Amino acid sequence: MSIRRVLLWLHRWVGVISGLVILVAAVTGALLVIERPLHRWLEPSLYPAQAAYGVRAAVENALGVLREKHPGMRVDGVGLPRGDRDALTFFAGNRVIHFDPSSGELLGSRPRREGLRQSLMKLHTHLLAGAAGGTVVFVATILSIALALSGIWLWWPLRIGWLRRGAKGRRFQLELHSVAGLYSSAFLLVIAITGVTLHSLHTAHPRIPLSAPPAAGSTPIPLDAALNAPRQCSLPPPVRT
Repeated sequence: MSIRRVLLWLHRWVGVISGLVILVAAVTGALLVIERPLHRWLEPSLYPAQAAYGVRAAVENALGVLREKHPGMRVDGVGLPRGDRDALTFFAGNRVIHFDPSSGELLGSRPRREGLRQSLMKLHTHLLAGAAGGTVVFVATILSIALALSGIWLWWPLRIGWLRRGAKGRRFQLELHSVAGLYSSAFLLVIAITGVTLHSLHTAHPRIPLSAPPAAGSTPIPLDAALNAPRQCSLPPPVRT
C-alpha cells in the first residue's frame, strides 16, 4: 500500500474512534464558556431580577445578613459580580450563597461542588469516568492532532479550497469535507495542543494561604475597604533615564 492509502485509512478510522470523544469535549467546552448565562437561565431565582447598573450595596452588610441567618458559618471566599445581572456570592463550606448586589438581599444557595459547572467540567475533562476517562480524553486529543496533520497532508495534492458551483453527490461531499477540514484544522490544532499542555501541567490546587491572626488590640479592616484597596492602588510613574 502507498503512504497515501495508509494515511487515508488511518485518517478515516482515527476520526471515527476519536470523533465521539472530541464531540463531547467540544460541546461541553462551548457550554462552559457560556456557563454563567446558562446557569442564570436555569436558576433565575439565584440572580437579581433587575440589572444593578453599577449600584452596589456594601458587601459587609450582606455578610452581616449571612451571619445573622447562619451563625457560625465560616466564609472561605467572596465572588464579586462580573456584570449588572450577576450576583454577589459567598463561598462557605460546601455551599455558594447568592446575594442581590444592589440591595444585599439573600437570594438563596446552591451546592459548591455539584451542579451545572462541576458536571460540565467533569464531563469535559474525564467523561465522568475518573482517571480512566481522563486518559481516554487525553489520547483522543493526541489523535485529533494526528487527524488534523494527516488531513492537511491528504488535502495538499487536491488543494480544494472552495466549493465549486454545480458539484453534486460524492464530489460535493469530498469538496465540503476538504474545505471544512482545511479551515477548521488550524483551530483544532490550537485547541488540541493547548488541551494536551493543560493536561500535562495540571497539578493539585495549592491550599489558600491564611493570614496571620490579628495582634491583640488591633482593629480589623472592614471587608469593603479590603476589597476596594486594590482599585485605589496605582503604580508609580516610570523612571526615565
